[in-house]
Amino acid sequence: MGINALVGLGGQDLTYIVGDDDEGETVSVAITSVNGNANPDPAPFSLVAAANGVANNYALKALINMDYETTPSYDIVMTATDSSSGARTATTTVEIEIVNANDVPVLSNGNCFVSKDASSGTTVCQITAVDGDSSSTPWGTLTYPSISISSCTKHATEGGGTCDASGLFELVGATGVLRTASTLPDILEGAVIVGTVTANDGADPAGADTGVFTIAITPTNDLPLVSERASERSRLVQTRIQKLILTILYIKLFSFSLGAIQCGTLGSMSIAENSSNGAVVANLVDGTNKIHDTDGDAFTLSITAGNSNGQFAISGTNLVATGGRAKRASFEEDENASHC
Repeated sequence: MGINALVGLGGQDLTYIVGDDDEGETVSVAITSVNGNANPDPAPFSLVAAANGVANNYALKALINMDYETTPSYDIVMTATDSSSGARTATTTVEIEIVNANDVPVLSNGNCFVSKDASSGTTVCQITAVDGDSSSTPWGTLTYPSISISSCTKHATEGGGTCDASGLFELVGATGVLRTASTLPDILEGAVIVGTVTANDGADPAGADTGVFTIAITPTNDLPLVSERASERSRLVQTRIQKLILTILYIKLFSFSLGAIQCGTLGSMSIAENSSNGAVVANLVDGTNKIHDTDGDAFTLSITAGNSNGQFAISGTNLVATGGRAKRASFEEDENASHC
């Protein structure tokens, strides 16, 4: 009795022939160990009837995916047992070498977030593909050449609709770091940007996979600003004013009128001497180049210095004359008064 290997020609399977010289006896054959393990779980191989249909001819069938990086070879022990009362056996060992092949990288989709105020070079997220090949080999060396922006949608507070995010993001080659390539325009606050990233391995030709990444531009809270020109957001007065308290910088009475109030570019305001109590000097919020909050958040106004005589007050968004002790705005009384 014995087990012999017959190498198939023309692409046929390797066939194992089991024979016994004793007339009338039958033979069974089984895999009794794989790499020294009698009961591997899961079992990597099984014996099946050979494709040639001949009795006692068997073929070896793989039951799992062969992975060179996990197990580069298998030593398989097969045992044949006859039907005699003594149950005689014969064994043979087969060594199977797994031929290494390139594993294509797998890149999953992802979500990224970055602040609207992020500077150029700010990391948005880390993109990492999975490759079954060792990173010490060219097949397992991954690169991420670029991100291709497919869509950009503005937030409803910025009018909605599409936007242009081309050139705003870049990938750092082999690291997979996605970062800003420039500062982000204010109009992208709250926007959602979708782009496609490709991961390539070092094989020739390269194995590749793509993933779709969503970049959300998170909004930030802007402090109230006094702007040089309300229509020109890029030219802002550098002094930021605390949201809940507006400091009116300077008020001076001269001649028979209230002199210029300089608060950023609020412009000049005046009120006649002897104006009645409650007379409105100016609305500080409504109109071009007035005080405003770029976020549209609510804020309150107050005079915090220079109004010791109580000649002026804030009523809602208006600067009004109260007259102080005399109940009227008097040039003679406060010629050199300074109010704020």
